[in-house]
Amino acid sequence: MGRGLQKRAIDAWLTGSPLEAGRLAFEALAPQRQPAWAATVLRAALQTWKGQLPVADQVLSIAEEESRWPDGRDAFQAVRHEVISLERKGRIDPVTEATLLLAENAAKVTYNAASSHKQAFDPDSGWWIASCARALVDAVASKDVESMMISALFGHLEQPPKS
Repeated sequence: MGRGLQKRAIDAWLTGSPLEAGRLAFEALAPQRQPAWAATVLRAALQTWKGQLPVADQVLSIAEEESRWPDGRDAFQAVRHEVISLERKGRIDPVTEATLLLAENAAKVTYNAASSHKQAFDPDSGWWIASCARALVDAVASKDVESMMISALFGHLEQPPKS
């Protein structure tokens, strides 16, 4: 991997191309590492969120335990239901929406990593995690939150120290 890839991903993030940044970050990971990465980004997002999002916590729990990855589809459905419910009630703000959409994509990534499913989600679901994170950063408008998200999204792209 190395700093060249990390620099390209961060540059894409900072110049308004979060989907490309997400593609670079996601595609650099082996499929078995993708759920942990998605969980790292979701955990960072939840640190910025004031309140409780049990459906997002459920996604985290599933993503962090490989034996539960097949439950990612049900977790996605639960998050999607929550988003639709909040939208119908007119009670979804930009921070909540971005966090829940990030949780949806984390659930998709987790389910897809479980094995080859006939009903897998789109293989680019992981790319969208960075776009959701960008929407969250923009809604919160905090440089500290942006720094935290950059670390969560692109920290794995750092070149390991030479021994």
